[in-house]
Amino acid sequence: MKKLFFILLLAVGQQINAQEVTVARWLGNARAAVSYTFDDGLMDQYTLAFPELQKRGIHATFHIIGSKVGGDHKGTPCMTWEQIRQLHQSGHEISSHGYRHIGLNKLSGEALRYEIEHNDTLIYNEIGIYPRTYCFPGGQKTPEGVTLALQGRIRARMFQTSIGSKRDSLWLSGWLRRLIKNQEWGVGMTHGILVGYDHFTDANIFWQHLDEAASLRKEGKLWIAPLAEVAAYQAESDTLQMKVKRKKEKLVVTAKVALDKQLYRQPLTLIIEGTIKEARQDHRPLMVIRREGYSLIDIQPHGGTITMRL
Repeated sequence: MKKLFFILLLAVGQQINAQEVTVARWLGNARAAVSYTFDDGLMDQYTLAFPELQKRGIHATFHIIGSKVGGDHKGTPCMTWEQIRQLHQSGHEISSHGYRHIGLNKLSGEALRYEIEHNDTLIYNEIGIYPRTYCFPGGQKTPEGVTLALQGRIRARMFQTSIGSKRDSLWLSGWLRRLIKNQEWGVGMTHGILVGYDHFTDANIFWQHLDEAASLRKEGKLWIAPLAEVAAYQAESDTLQMKVKRKKEKLVVTAKVALDKQLYRQPLTLIIEGTIKEARQDHRPLMVIRREGYSLIDIQPHGGTITMRL
């Protein structure tokens, strides 16, 4: 949790109680965050996982290998571009996993650039968006590869936890509980659901896990969002600069994030000590969530001045 303290003045030399304004560690003041990522663009991610994610209102990240779309990856069928478009239109993140899924440690120069940029071009041409994150094939990378892969992006997947294969319900439940206890961000990774590398021994293990995650989200303990959204939240909260002034019964907050507006558009949650009756950002009303002793509002990182009525 990032804390910013401001001493508010009624007049020169007259000090009142300090007002504490806090940027929540995670959106909605959740205790932890989790992102579900699916590698390789395999067909049963669409036929099996997609409907189950939709039932629970969970948005995930799908890492696509451009040269494999509509074909197969190591004998396992892959999604078509039409299916990938449906994922995108339903709110899921479409990310890049390289054009041919070649480890970046095996490439350099123009071959390296082509592996990264050609996949971006394909994804842009097919679904109309530039991938905001990158997933290194096989986790293999070099300084040159990392530099190229991060150009124009929010982040690459730099850490992950395998949630498929030999994991059972007890282990997956413990993983979520540990994230909440430590207030951490967990990045779950899997490939196949019932076929392909790292697939689950039983798909019901995954569906039950998603039920638990959705329940923890409902309790306000867990924020579930694609990789790009959580990474953007972290970067924005780390760079946010705020000035707070009190004018009679109002707080006026000037917030600034010195990041690319085209990439960084993730709302941030502010925690304000005490009760806020009303909040607006550039005259647009904001939802105020009141808790015992504090209030929550979500602001746009580039949205301008925030006015709160006490």
